[in-house]
Amino acid sequence: MCLLVSATAQLVIVLDDSIVNIAPPSIQDELRVDPLHLPWIVNGYILAPGALLLPGGRADGWRHWRHDARTVSATASM
Repeated sequence: MCLLVSATAQLVIVLDDSIVNIAPPSIQDELRVDPLHLPWIVNGYILAPGALLLPGGRADGWRHWRHDARTVSATASM
């Protein structure tokens, strides 16, 4: 069961990253962002969960934190 939850959460994270990589034209139109700044938006969205995993993994144990972070991210994305 744990493997199924973890795999589903990882799938949702990958889908979110794929959507963000496809969305720059609409992000540029809606937010009126300079094309030079679009990679910063995409990278910030993709790197934010990873940046939060590092200190959390140190504090609470890597496997437990990674599983919780994936579950929370998948739930929030739906």
